[in-house]
Order: sequence, then structure tokens, then C-alpha cells
Amino acid sequence: MFIQKARTILSDNAGIRRLPHCRNGPYLDEPRLGLVPAGESRIFARPLRRQYHSYHVGLLVDCSGSMSGKKIETAATAIHALAWALQQAGAAVTVWGFNCVLREWKEKEIENLKEFSKACDQFMEETGYGNHDSYHLRTVGQLLAARSEPGQLLIVLSDGHPTCDKGTDCAYPGNKWKSRSPEAKKALSTAVRQLSRRLTLLAVGIRTEAPREFYGEHRTIVLQDLAGLYGLLMAWLERHFIRG
Repeated sequence: MFIQKARTILSDNAGIRRLPHCRNGPYLDEPRLGLVPAGESRIFARPLRRQYHSYHVGLLVDCSGSMSGKKIETAATAIHALAWALQQAGAAVTVWGFNCVLREWKEKEIENLKEFSKACDQFMEETGYGNHDSYHLRTVGQLLAARSEPGQLLIVLSDGHPTCDKGTDCAYPGNKWKSRSPEAKKALSTAVRQLSRRLTLLAVGIRTEAPREFYGEHRTIVLQDLAGLYGLLMAWLERHFIRG
């Protein structure tokens, strides 16, 4: 059922999707308001709609230390399930993991769930336990922008806060911020705001609502257990993509 509905939303030529920043109904067009004294009467604008032939979905998973244990196990299983289902629905899918560095997993590397979970744990151990959310969010946004598919959706699976290992500087070039500093939080909120103007963005909080602080209520769903994964995602897609 999820695959069939997702195919309708993401890849059918007749599907209508709203822009990431689209409003729900007619709204005042501010530039036209300034022309009213000159006789302009069309002061309302219709919400923008888009019609895409193909979609590219990016899956970005937080592999920092706070995700160790049950959280990374849940996230890896969710990535494995979503990548398969979205590909079956007709979308192109790319999977990345991040902490202090960013890495891409190829399709074959996520086909086997046990091996993929092990790869996530190994990536976490080898590259440090800190994370630089805003930097990697921007980087992935640039990678998606370079893709040929006109429709782009980025799903970030995380437990929330941008942080560096044990309060020390994250071992990544250019990061001068301390653990959970106001500067790091502001940088992530800014990156989310800017990126959401160019593509559709969704945060999946892994067993926590913390991502809501940075991604906002309407861009966040919370995954407590895997049983609710497809239902939560489909409900969000239907709210944010389908228009009457």
C-alpha cells in the first residue's frame, strides 16, 4: 500500500505537488499591493503548484555518538526499509551518513540490513562521535541540487542537537563551535530555513522530539518504533505534497 501511494505522489506524471514553501490558499501578493494606486486590481495570488516527472530522495542519517545503540539500530533499519520502498515507488534514492565527516553508501551496501547496521556502527567508531549538522546539511543540499531529477526530497534521521565530542571542537575543518553551543544551534536552524526554500525537507526524530527545535513542527515526524514508519511517512507526504 505504501509503495502504491508513494508512486502516485512521487513519480506519476499527473501528480501535483506543492512547492516546499507553498501557502495553503490564495494570499496577498505584496509586490502588487504597491501598485494599487496605479490601478492594479489583482492583489491576490494563487498558491504555486509543480508537476514533476521524477523525484530524487536523499536519506541522511546521523551517526554521531548520541545515536549509538538502539537509536542507530532503528535508524539503519528505517533507512534500509525506506530506500527499498521508495525505489519501488519510482524514486531515485541516495543514502548518506554524517558525524564529523560525510559519507555516501551505495545501493548494494544497504541491501543487507545486518551488514548496513554494522557499517553504521563502524562509521561511528572510525570517524568520531561529534557531528556538524549544518555543514553536512548544506553539502547534501548542494549534491541534490546537482542531480537531474527536478523533484527533490531530503529526509534527515537524527536525535536532534548539533554537537561535538565531549564538549571539544569537532574535528572537522572550519568548525570552531563547542558542544551544543548557541552558534551551532543557530547555524543548523539557518541551514534548515535556507535549504527548505530549494527542496522539500523532512526530519525524522529517532525516539525523540528534539529535531522539532531546528526543523519545525511541520517538517518533523517522530519515530518511536519501526511499526509506525510507513504510516507516519505516508501521512506526512499526503499532507505536504497532495493538493486538492
